[in-house]
Amino acid sequence: MITLKIMSPLPDILKVTRDSRTVTRELAFSPGLTLYGAMELLAQEAPAFARRLADEGEEAVLGGLLFSVDGAVYDRSDRGAAPLRDGCEVKVFMPYAGG
Repeated sequence: MITLKIMSPLPDILKVTRDSRTVTRELAFSPGLTLYGAMELLAQEAPAFARRLADEGEEAVLGGLLFSVDGAVYDRSDRGAAPLRDGCEVKVFMPYAGG
């Protein structure tokens, strides 16, 4: 299993739920699972999110987000292929800037 945490306010923005609070899901692990693969698993249980991915494309929906695996943030160039391991924690969050 992997733990997927979609940090606030993304659950509502991505159409995973109608709530903006952080969502945590346990997803089945299989060898070769990647960050984007985990998002595709999530889409199987969130029809509105699946429609958004299909209509807009993975990169358009997920391209501006940040992903971390067990605290290590993945560069945008490698996260689609970033392999996951059984028992890891994946966080999806929005980049914020400010001062």
